[in-house]
Amino acid sequence: MKYTAVSVRQLDRKGKPWQARAKYKDTQGKWKELSKMLPDAKGKREAQRIAKEWLDALNAEADLMPNAGKASTVDKTFMEYLKHQLDTGEIERSTYSNSIHSYNKYIKPYLGDYIFATVDNTVINSWLTKLYNLGLSKNTIHTTYARLKKVYNYFYNNGELLKDPFKGVKMPKKGDVKVTHLTNEQMDNVLEAVYLDFEPQDPMYVGILLAFYAGLRRGEICGLRWNDIDFNRHAIRIRSAVGVSEGKGLRDYTKYFLLGR
Repeated sequence: MKYTAVSVRQLDRKGKPWQARAKYKDTQGKWKELSKMLPDAKGKREAQRIAKEWLDALNAEADLMPNAGKASTVDKTFMEYLKHQLDTGEIERSTYSNSIHSYNKYIKPYLGDYIFATVDNTVINSWLTKLYNLGLSKNTIHTTYARLKKVYNYFYNNGELLKDPFKGVKMPKKGDVKVTHLTNEQMDNVLEAVYLDFEPQDPMYVGILLAFYAGLRRGEICGLRWNDIDFNRHAIRIRSAVGVSEGKGLRDYTKYFLLGR
């Protein structure tokens, strides 16, 4: 992404600090602004100078972002874009792992060797046909399509691609949302199995009952600490969760929530 313009203004009234604003387009092609306070600026001219230095620094950083070189394959470009998202904190490691897994199964075998900039809507439609022929669910195809489109949106809206290869391609529909829950009989079976197969001191005993009665996810259960439990109020505060990373060089990690639930 490139920052195309910068402006300065003084907040409210004389004596207040100056503020710089830089404009850029996001991955959807919409104009956005980034602002920065300039407390050291003593006047408009100095504020403009500092703002210009800030703009140059932003664009120097942007130059380090992934680019769609003429010889770059879909494989190389897609992986660099995902890595950039991970490094900048735009996605978590679990999302990164899931994206890599999906990419290796449904994108790389069909498009990985294509030169990224030469892919067009004919190639995309042919790829979608192959996914449908695999008998994949609507949601899997929709999610895979959206992941690849997001990467192309990034480079197209940055001006690195002259054409959007997804233009004229019909976006796959999402499947119906499945409502899954245990019946009363199944709930009785779960509890019976827990009480018969595990002892109260067994971690699985506690974990299954937390999931059963409190509706906690696996990562939330694994992230619990003793100080998350209020024994007087009989309440549990979820402040962290363990994220699972599946990939070379990646490890499971703990993510923290600003507000517990």
